[in-house]
Amino acid sequence: MKTAYKSVYDKYLSDKISSYVIERNDNLQHDQTKMINSILNRKPRRIVLDRLSFVDDKGDYIFTNNPEIIEKEAVKHFQHQAGPPNEKDIRNLDSLPQDWKDHYDPTLQNIKEEWWNNLVEPITLMDLSSIFKKLNNNKAPGPSKITYEDIIHLYEDTLKILVTIFNACITLKVIPDNWKHALLFLILKPHDWNCKLTNTRPITLLETPRKLLVNIISTRLNHTLSKHPILQFNNKAGVLGQSTLESLMIIQHLIEHARIKKKPIWIVLQDLSKAYDRVDLRLLKLALERLKIPDIITTFFLNLFTDRYNEIITTNGLLPSYTVLQGIDQGEVISPLLWNIYYDPIFHRINQLTHLHYSTFATQKKNCQHKDNDIIHTFDISVVGYLDDTTWFGSSQSQIEEKLSIANSFYDLNNIKVNMDKYKILTNDRSIKQSNIILTINNRPYEAPITFRNKGERILGLYINALDKHTQMIQKGKQIVMAHYNIMKNKKLTHHHIQYIINKIVIPKLEYIFQHTILNLKQCQSLMGPLKRLFKQRLNLPSNTADNIIYNHMFQSINNFFDIQMKSQLNILGALFNTPVLREIAIQKVYNTLSEIWYPTIPSNINTYIDHIAKPTYLTKALGLLNHYGFSINFTFDINILGGNTPIRDYMSDLSIADIQSLKAKNIIYMDQVVSSDGNYLLSWPDVKRNNNNNYSGPISAWYKKLTDNYVLSNNLRLIHPLNDVVCDISRTHKSPPTMPAITTPKSQWSIHWNNVQKQVIFGKTLSQDTDHSTSISYLQHFIPQQTHYDNNLTPKKQLLGLVACKGCLLHSYYPHDTRPTCVIAIRTQKLLLFNIFKKSSSEYKSLLEFYNHQIFVVATKPFHTLRHIAYEHFTKIDKSPLNNPSQRPLDVTLTPYTSLPSNNIDNHIDHALICHPDLKIELKSCAKKLELENLLTFYTDGSVQHIGTTHSISGYGWTQVQPFIPRVNFKGSTVFFPSSSKSESMGILTALIVSPFNYRINIYTDSANCINIFNTRMQSGIVSPRQKLKQPNFLVWDLIFLLISEKHLLVTLHKVSDHSNNPYNDEADLLAKAGAHIIEPIIVNHKFFSKQSLGFISWNRLHVVDRNVRK
Repeated sequence: MKTAYKSVYDKYLSDKISSYVIERNDNLQHDQTKMINSILNRKPRRIVLDRLSFVDDKGDYIFTNNPEIIEKEAVKHFQHQAGPPNEKDIRNLDSLPQDWKDHYDPTLQNIKEEWWNNLVEPITLMDLSSIFKKLNNNKAPGPSKITYEDIIHLYEDTLKILVTIFNACITLKVIPDNWKHALLFLILKPHDWNCKLTNTRPITLLETPRKLLVNIISTRLNHTLSKHPILQFNNKAGVLGQSTLESLMIIQHLIEHARIKKKPIWIVLQDLSKAYDRVDLRLLKLALERLKIPDIITTFFLNLFTDRYNEIITTNGLLPSYTVLQGIDQGEVISPLLWNIYYDPIFHRINQLTHLHYSTFATQKKNCQHKDNDIIHTFDISVVGYLDDTTWFGSSQSQIEEKLSIANSFYDLNNIKVNMDKYKILTNDRSIKQSNIILTINNRPYEAPITFRNKGERILGLYINALDKHTQMIQKGKQIVMAHYNIMKNKKLTHHHIQYIINKIVIPKLEYIFQHTILNLKQCQSLMGPLKRLFKQRLNLPSNTADNIIYNHMFQSINNFFDIQMKSQLNILGALFNTPVLREIAIQKVYNTLSEIWYPTIPSNINTYIDHIAKPTYLTKALGLLNHYGFSINFTFDINILGGNTPIRDYMSDLSIADIQSLKAKNIIYMDQVVSSDGNYLLSWPDVKRNNNNNYSGPISAWYKKLTDNYVLSNNLRLIHPLNDVVCDISRTHKSPPTMPAITTPKSQWSIHWNNVQKQVIFGKTLSQDTDHSTSISYLQHFIPQQTHYDNNLTPKKQLLGLVACKGCLLHSYYPHDTRPTCVIAIRTQKLLLFNIFKKSSSEYKSLLEFYNHQIFVVATKPFHTLRHIAYEHFTKIDKSPLNNPSQRPLDVTLTPYTSLPSNNIDNHIDHALICHPDLKIELKSCAKKLELENLLTFYTDGSVQHIGTTHSISGYGWTQVQPFIPRVNFKGSTVFFPSSSKSESMGILTALIVSPFNYRINIYTDSANCINIFNTRMQSGIVSPRQKLKQPNFLVWDLIFLLISEKHLLVTLHKVSDHSNNPYNDEADLLAKAGAHIIEPIIVNHKFFSKQSLGFISWNRLHVVDRNVRK
């Protein structure tokens, strides 16, 4: 009997397991959520409110299953969970504490009231339709059970009535009573239920029409907050274009800076309890008025959260309703923005206290031979907030205590509760040995734990460590991999299941936590090892099968985490260099990388230089990762360090880490700084010290000994491999004569300059210097060189240079002050360089007495070729200087190559925004000239792509202007890089707009529905976040289109033309586009034109910017 029972039961279990396996296989296609829950043993966690454990008013622990008590305690808990309301008498600005009045005073805020005009505009049917496009289906409805889908499918007349109701709610300052009724659905926090309401989190279900109205107002509010500098830069979570990226990148940068600069840092992570539930509506009103938000909108916001009542959903129905005493709804779409506004005064006050800032800095070396030209870039911050997560920074415990004291006074004013026992403090201060410290906040002591120096704390999903160590993050990654491996290894799963879990669950988790942790190839292989083995087993492949097979997308494959990490860093770096809040941080990171690799620019083979860095910074490692795949950053500003042509790290292959540190200390980055002007000889150690203005003492540096041992031929220091490039002169040791007041007659002042007509160096002795004019003029007695070949065995460097007075030549200028000199040269003092001569008592001078045979002469201390080279180098600098060539004025990297253009100057856009052959720019300017007399233009544009997908693909575009009909203007052109029909079409629109005059109305007819859709979407949204923009195909083209519309004040409308409609104008544009594809010289958008908005873009193979989603 038992045997039969066991047999039947085993068969039952086997059939049951088989049915679940089959169901799981089916769910791979039809219900992935259920499949994931099955594979990963995730059980839906629901709350059954049939028993309850709580603490009564006497402090006793009570456990009950009495429905009446449960009902009473549940209502009591959620009605009072935020604590008692604020008892302070706060009615207006005057009732605020004195030290907070200024920070709530609207008159002291630099905010214009007209910025809020969009908030008070009447709501239209178009506003409602645009919200419909953003909604997600299958959302839980409010008490009336009306869903989004119900409203979307209403007739237009009914929707117009709804819009009328929306406008009435605002203008009449009334919210329907039923819209103030909400339901609470309880979900569990990430721990067990244990019959405690404190382990639950309520989801608020609001009425759908109310949510639509608030969504429209929230969208308008968000648009204004993102467009104008209203909120503090470190308090913009939830604002359009902001994400966790900004907060996490700021934290990462401060920690990294503290490490590389060996600077103390203190970090405090603060936990605000029930932030939304404790919002005081009276102070919210003052915060809204502080930003000059219109009264009618302020009243609307306050009405939303006044006189509300909630009901709790349970398995047995609804509990009795209760009145909400304070706060704002968690589920309201506008709540995060209102919290930012409510919380902003503390950021405003802290940001004004500059003595409390934590400051980071980086040095921009403009010229390694002119240290006084260095620029220091700084970034100051005290606190960063992401909704209710607040992170404080300081350089000492006392500085942190002062900030927290100010914060506590704000929290006390606004009835915000801070969990003091949940403070998390991190520091790299080595003097802190104990596990707890006493923080004195508002003269009250609080004991707070210090996180162990090698450990980290979790913030926004990442673990941060004050010592900038990533061990804990790597360990967390291993835990994620092993947890999934252990769950799946013994289950009956196909390779499709394993593939799905790895690609859709595991790798996205790893990608997020490793945002600032760059793993090398070996670490990635080790991390993913267990899951790779499991996948191979399910494919019945040997464990030693090459990983390239399971990564090959031609077969059933999993993603290579090393590749995914690269794509993730492409996104992060793209956002870093295109996010305004992070602009200064990005600049500092670039210059820190240059200093770290000790190279005058970011080299194409950066990984070669990273090997000598013990612990590279984040950007250095990220650029090294991208370099493996041929990607780099194409900067819009000049990052190069001037002062030479041959980097010393390229010339010397055997530099050690200590050698590089020594070079940094001496500010030597080029071989030009340590060799003779002709590039053939190594300078002596005293000359190296003198030429680089270094007063360092101690023994000769090891890198210099390597040069003398391995890179020179003999004791005369001649280089085995002379420098191929022209040596940049060390102009600090060859200075121009000082400009003196009035007319002076310097004694024994000798100078050289380059004469570009004779292509030769000119020598002279200063007779006088005249500064009566705006530019100093020096008068020189001309001396000519005579090479002294008394010893033909001497090298040119060893041959002495003798100079004798010129007896007259074509260079002679009129000189009234002294008639004795037979040849006088007048020249600007700025063009001269001083040099020295030997004294008559010197052995060098005496050695030439016989050669000159009683002729008057002098002997220069430098050989002829050296002085000639120095003079020419100085001439090239002066000739290219801003004073002599205004058109070639060098751009300061702290500024933008393009800031603002003179009004009504079309040529400037054509000259700066496009890269193409000059003849094409002339043609575009000619088109613009012909169109400047009208105020309405109509264009037909088209694009053409031929042989797409092949190496012979060509892309062209063209347009014809048809209104006014006379003069008729046509244009055609080609473009390169990532050809597509959409790019060709958009280039046609761009070139039409760039020739259009200012303040015009433009109608453009095109057959590209895609271009019209992109245009209309961007026009309606107004603000596009950096990350969204970088994902848009051809974003450089579209950015320039909208920049032209903005700066030229154009009113542009795009119209759809049907394909093959026999429209003669469209056919003409089509022919122009096809012809344009064959034009050899292309037109591309100059990415440096956007330096005002961007610091750099991703480029591949250093050819051109990848202006599309880099992950696809």
